Amino acid sequence: AGEEKSYFIAFALAFFGGLSPIISIPYYLVIMSFGAAGLNPYLLGLAGGIGVILGDSVFYFIGYTGKEFFSERLQEKFREFSAWCLQKPFALVFFLLFLYGSLIPLPNTFIVVSMALMRFTYWQVMIPLALGNILFNTGAAFIGAYGVAVLAQ
Repeated sequence: AGEEKSYFIAFALAFFGGLSPIISIPYYLVIMSFGAAGLNPYLLGLAGGIGVILGDSVFYFIGYTGKEFFSERLQEKFREFSAWCLQKPFALVFFLLFLYGSLIPLPNTFIVVSMALMRFTYWQVMIPLALGNILFNTGAAFIGAYGVAVLAQ
């Protein structure tokens, strides 16, 4: 029963990490710790990746429904990022979203809101970010699992 709760804890912390646009919750450190404790790295990666994307979904819908939530200065940053993205082929944007999700341990909020303001569909934004976040979290779990073993030698 404790193992199942650990996967839920990883999911919940990742969800709140996705909800946190200003203060990043380093939930991936918990995922690494759970990996070091022997939990399945693939399940940890899936729980963390889905959790963070569900948290990011809140900001996607905020960005999609209205810009009045954001200051004029922040809206200008979103417009700059939007203009850059709209000049690129979608396959490149998809790949860059995937890379960001899989390599960068920072919140996805700015990207998600920008893409929503540009009217990219939910799935165009969330699929590459989700795949990247699942890969990132799985990697973190494996680092925890095997990093401890390497350090113990």
